[in-house]
Amino acid sequence: MAERSPQPFAESDVRPTPADVVWLYGPGQYELAVLARLVDEGFAANRRVHYPRNNGRVAVATVFRTTAARSGRFRLRVSGAASVTIDAVPVQPLVGEDGALQLDVPERGAEVLVEIVGDASVVPALAVVGADSDGAWSVSLEGGAWTEAARRRGGIRPPHLSPTATVTLPLDDLGGGLLDVGAPVLGRPVFAAGPLPFVASGESPEEAASDPRSHETRHDVVPLADGTWTTRHRLGFRYLRTDRAASEVSVEASVRPAPRAGAFACSDDRLTRIWAAAQYTLRTCAQGLLIDGIKRDRMPWAGDQAMSTLANAFALGAGGLVADGLVALGQPGHGYVNGISDYSLWWVVNADLYVRYFGDTAFVESEAQRVHEFVGDLAQHAGEDGIFRPLRQVGGFVDAGPGSVFIDWGVELEHDRDPVALQMLWYWALRSAERFLERAAHPGSARWAALAEVLRATLRTRAWGRRPDGGRSTSTRRTPRTRLTPTSSRCSRASTPVSRRACGMPRSASRREPPS
Repeated sequence: MAERSPQPFAESDVRPTPADVVWLYGPGQYELAVLARLVDEGFAANRRVHYPRNNGRVAVATVFRTTAARSGRFRLRVSGAASVTIDAVPVQPLVGEDGALQLDVPERGAEVLVEIVGDASVVPALAVVGADSDGAWSVSLEGGAWTEAARRRGGIRPPHLSPTATVTLPLDDLGGGLLDVGAPVLGRPVFAAGPLPFVASGESPEEAASDPRSHETRHDVVPLADGTWTTRHRLGFRYLRTDRAASEVSVEASVRPAPRAGAFACSDDRLTRIWAAAQYTLRTCAQGLLIDGIKRDRMPWAGDQAMSTLANAFALGAGGLVADGLVALGQPGHGYVNGISDYSLWWVVNADLYVRYFGDTAFVESEAQRVHEFVGDLAQHAGEDGIFRPLRQVGGFVDAGPGSVFIDWGVELEHDRDPVALQMLWYWALRSAERFLERAAHPGSARWAALAEVLRATLRTRAWGRRPDGGRSTSTRRTPRTRLTPTSSRCSRASTPVSRRACGMPRSASRREPPS
C-alpha cells in the first residue's frame, strides 16, 4: 500500500540527526529553544511576517546538579558559559582536544554543580559524554525550585539547533534556467564553486520566473568554506531559477524521518494521490515544531497545530511533535498564545486531542496543573452567563479583531455582540480541559465541567438567530461578496474571498468570576 502513496525520495536517503549524546535541559527549555529558533529564522528569512513575539523565552541561567556515582574523570559538553563546583569548591575543568570539558571528581558521592549562563542566542544545556550520561541530574532555572532535568538526544551540537534530518536531492533541468526538485521542500540549494550564482525560487514555474525582489522570502547567497555557494536562509520551493546547470546544483532539504509513516490506497487512484500529497505536505511542516507551511512566515500557530493532530496520528505517528508544540506555545511570555485569544482556546483543545489520539499518560500527569491554571486565566474573561469576552492584548496579533479574536481570515466581528463561533470554541475548550484533567484525577475537572454547563445553557437560550420563515438558525450572516484586500502575506491563504460577518448574540452586561 505504501508504494501507491510514495514519498518523493527514498527513506534510506534521509540522514537523521546525531543521537549519540544525551543533552540535559531545564523543563520546557528545549521546546522554547526550538520555538525561538523558528521565530528568529522566520523573521530573518521573510519580508512580511505578522507573528507576535510574545513567545516564552528560555532561562538565561541554569544550574545542573548531580551526586557523582563514581570518582574519576567526567567529560561534559556545554551550551553557554559554564562554571563548576565540587562540594561547593570552585574548580576549573580542562578542555580536551575535541572541545569537551574534562572534570576530575575526587570521590564517589561528591555533589557536582554546573552553572551555565546563556544569552539571547545561546540556550543553557549540558551533555554528559559516555557511560555517565544515564546519571541522575536535577536542574534549577534562574534560582527556582529543583526539578528533574529533561533529556534529549543529539550530537556534538545541542539538539535544539538541528532538530530535523536532511536529504540531498538532485534537480531536473526544465530548460531556460528553470530547475525542478520534484516536490515542494524546505531547504537550501547548494551551488558548485565558481562565480556568484543567481537564484530565485517558487512553488510554480511562474513564481520562480518572477522578480525575486517581490518574493516573500529573501534569496541572499553566501559562500561556504569549501568554495561552494548556498542561500543564507532556507527556501520553501519546488522550482529554482538560476544561471547554473542542473549538474552544478543540489538541494539540502530539511525533513523529519518517518520510519512508520501511514499509508493509504483505494480503488480511486486520484484519492490515493491526494492522500499522498497531503501526508507529504504535513511532513514538510514538521520542522522541530509543526509550522504552518514551508513558505511565508513558517511559524508555529496553535490553531494550525490543533487541526493537524488527527492527521498526524494517521499519517506520521509523530506524537512528540505535538507534545513539543504544546509545551512551547503553552508558556507565552505574556498575553494569549500567538497573541490571539481563540488560539489559546485551540491550545487547550489540542492538549485533549493529543492525549486522545496518542495516549500519552505521562504528558497528562506532567501538564495537568499547567492546563488547569491556563484555563483559569482564560476564565477570568467569562461572565456569570459563561460567555467568553476576552480583552484585547497589547502587542498581540495585528490582524485580530476586538478582544484579540481572530477566528479566521475574512471574518468580521461586531463590537457589540458575542460571536457564536468563539463561544462554541470556548465550550469545546472547557470540555477538553474537563476530560484532560479527569484523566489525571485533577479536581479542576469538575470546575470546568460546571462552567461548561453554564455556557451550554446560555447558548441554548441566546445563540440563535431568526430565519425569515420564523425558524431558528445559527448560520453565519454574510456581507455582499467583496474581494479581500491582501494587507498581509497571510491574507493570500484566506479560505474564501468573501468578507464574513460572524454570527453574534446581543451582549449581557452582567459579569462575575467563574465558579471555583
